[in-house]
Amino acid sequence: MCSSDLERAAALDGLRRIRSQSVPHFVEALSNGDPGVRVFACESLGAMGKSATNAVPALKKALNDSYDFVRRQARQALKSIEGAEPAK
Repeated sequence: MCSSDLERAAALDGLRRIRSQSVPHFVEALSNGDPGVRVFACESLGAMGKSATNAVPALKKALNDSYDFVRRQARQALKSIEGAEPAK
């Protein structure tokens, strides 16, 4: 494993350990340099549903991410949180 793989693994492991009430930690992860970490943050926030309402502005920003998969996961998370297809 190279250094960036180790960093990614450590970041994902840390995010997996965060309690669902820690929306700010997942919001912060949306700006991580690794797209895999950003995808995981989107998925986690989406799984929280309405309790992640505070993450909506950051998820809307993620709709413009440079990676398509991050954009798609952000869209899905917003659907889960807001209950409908988000406006861009």
